[in-house]
Amino acid sequence: MSEIDVIELLDNVSKIYGDYKSHIEKTGERFNIFKILNVETKEVRLHSKFISELLDPNGSHGRGNLFLQYFLTQFGFSDRAFDTLKVSVEIEKYIGVKTDSTGGYLDIILTDQQRHVIIIENKIYAGDGENQLLRYFNFCKNGKYDFSLYPPIIYLSLFGKDPEDKSKKDLKLNQDYNVKSYENDILKWLQKCKESCEESEDLHWLNSTISQYINLVKILTHQTKYEIMKDKIAKLISEKSDFVDAAFLIEQSLEGIKRNLTCTFRGQIVELFEGELKEIYKDLIYHVSEEEKFGSFESVFYISLEKWRKNNFCLCFEFSDDEMSLDIGICKLDQLETFEKKIGERMREEFFTELKQYSENWIVFDIFKEWEETKWNEMGGKLEKKMIITAVKSRIIHMAERLNAIT
Repeated sequence: MSEIDVIELLDNVSKIYGDYKSHIEKTGERFNIFKILNVETKEVRLHSKFISELLDPNGSHGRGNLFLQYFLTQFGFSDRAFDTLKVSVEIEKYIGVKTDSTGGYLDIILTDQQRHVIIIENKIYAGDGENQLLRYFNFCKNGKYDFSLYPPIIYLSLFGKDPEDKSKKDLKLNQDYNVKSYENDILKWLQKCKESCEESEDLHWLNSTISQYINLVKILTHQTKYEIMKDKIAKLISEKSDFVDAAFLIEQSLEGIKRNLTCTFRGQIVELFEGELKEIYKDLIYHVSEEEKFGSFESVFYISLEKWRKNNFCLCFEFSDDEMSLDIGICKLDQLETFEKKIGERMREEFFTELKQYSENWIVFDIFKEWEETKWNEMGGKLEKKMIITAVKSRIIHMAERLNAIT
C-alpha cells in the first residue's frame, strides 16, 4: 500500500459521497417531519397512533376500509378473518390490573362485531415485560374472542425479532402469535397504501404524509440511500487489497480527525465568548475546558452573568460521554454552595418543554439537538462550522433572555 492508494480510495469515496449528497439535496430525503418533532421512536405517541389511524375505516384518511384490507392481506389473514366494514380500533386499551397472567395495556387492538380480534404488540426499542404476551393472549381467551382462524397477536418489531421467553412463556409461534417487522411487512403495507393515493391529485396530502412515514421507517430500519451508499463503499474497498489496507489506516486516523475538528470548534467557542457575546453581555464570564480535554467526558464550556452568579448558576454545555454527545442546561456554578429552591422550581417550569431532566448539580438539562444533528463529515466544512456556532449563540441568547426574566 502506498500514499497513492490512500489518495485514490479517498477520491473514489468522495465521488460516491458526492453523488449521495446531490441526491438528497434534490429529493429532500433528509427532511422528515417526525424526526424534526423528535417523536421518531415514540411507540405510542407516533407509531401506534399512525398505524391505528390508517387501519381505522372511520379514520381521518377518508379511504374507508381500504388500508385495513391491504393490512390483512399483507399480514397473512384470510378473507374470512375479519369484517372490515364494522371494526373498532383502539390504542393503549386498559385490560385490567397487571398480574402474572392478566392485565396491562394493549398497544393496538382491532375487533369486529363477530368478536374477531387482532392485537398488535408494537416494539420499536422497548424491551418485553414479564408475561406480557401471555397476559394479552389470556385476555383474548378469557374474553371469548374468536381467533380460530389465525393467531390473535402480532408481535411487531423493527426487524422481526422473536419475543423474549419471559414474555411469551409457553405460547407457540404461528399458533398463538405471529412475528412481523417494520423492515418488511409494514413497509410493504405502507407502500400499497401510498400507491392507492397516487390515483388522484385530491389525495396529495395523504400521499405526502404516508411518504414521510415510509421515509422514517426506512431510517429506523437502515434502508435509506445513506445505507445504500455505505454498502457501495464497502463493496468498492473489498474489491482491492490495497484499498482494504488504506481503509484500515484511515480508520486508525479517525480519533485524530475528531480531535482536530473539536479543537477547531473550541477555538470558535472562545472567539464567540470573547467577541459577540461580550459585546452583548458586558458582565459575562466564561470557562472553556483546556484544549487537551475538550470534547472528552465531562469537559464543558459555560457562561455566567453577574445576576446569575449571585444566584449560583450558569448556562452550561457539557460533553456527556466519550462519543462526544453534548448536553445543554442550567447548573450550579459552585457545586459546594447552595442554590435557592424557588428559583430552581421556576426554571423547571419555564424550560420544561425544552430542558426536562435534572440531577444534583444540574437544575435542568437535555441533549443539545443541534450538535447531535451535526455529523462529523459536515464539521469539516466552513459552512457547517458556522452553522453550529450560530446555533450555540442563538440558544445562549434565547435562554439568557428567559433566565434574566426569572431572576
